[in-house]
Amino acid sequence: MKKYYSIITATLLGMLITGCSVTLPSKWDDNESAGAADVYWSIQEIRCDDPLVHRYMDHAYGKINWLYYYTKLKGTDDIHPLVDGMRITIEPLTGKEVGEINPKFCELKRRVLVEQAIIISDTVMGRF
Repeated sequence: MKKYYSIITATLLGMLITGCSVTLPSKWDDNESAGAADVYWSIQEIRCDDPLVHRYMDHAYGKINWLYYYTKLKGTDDIHPLVDGMRITIEPLTGKEVGEINPKFCELKRRVLVEQAIIISDTVMGRF
């Protein structure tokens, strides 16, 4: 019987130790929530058929960067990697001039960005 107690104790102790290293979700933060909403709104505003689409992209990139640096400085381990993924998605479309962004490529990227923004918004706003 003592053998089973030591096995159970060792198992529970192992679960306790490894459980401490798991990333826990962050708590509610008004600034992150506003930042996530701004990012989502700025992505929804992108009009890929507009000749000035590069301005929409640069504006959205600024909103994404704000959220990226905010989560980095705050140390939000659950949101920061998601926002970093958005930066990687939008970076090829930033810093362009009039006519340099292909509307079809833009629309594909915009769809991906919308999905990423929804995931980030759901994650940030689903906290307690």
